[in-house]
Amino acid sequence: MDCTFCSKKIEKGTGLIHINRAGKALNFCSSKCRRNQLDLKRKPRKVKWTKTYREEKEIRVRAQTPVKETQTPVKETQTTVKEKKEETPKPIKTEKKKNKPTPVKKASEKKPKPKK
Repeated sequence: MDCTFCSKKIEKGTGLIHINRAGKALNFCSSKCRRNQLDLKRKPRKVKWTKTYREEKEIRVRAQTPVKETQTPVKETQTTVKEKKEETPKPIKTEKKKNKPTPVKKASEKKPKPKK
């Protein structure tokens, strides 16, 4: 028999049994597990010392860590090198823009500097 809360094996003749109103029997290995589930209404997957928490954490850790893929070395032959050269796109030549000369301002257009 396993504990309903922590999934620990319960030895014969030990533990607590709680029968709820629906008639379902809940087996607990200790009063600690009984209090956590019935009185404190905690969920086993959110309590760090339970088996279900550890199992879910392991799944989460596996999902977060990327799997390393090993690449097998490929020998390049002359044909594959030629194919790669053909696949690479050639750069497009763009015409350079010519700089237009800036208009020169006449002396009459210049603003006089204030004297100090």
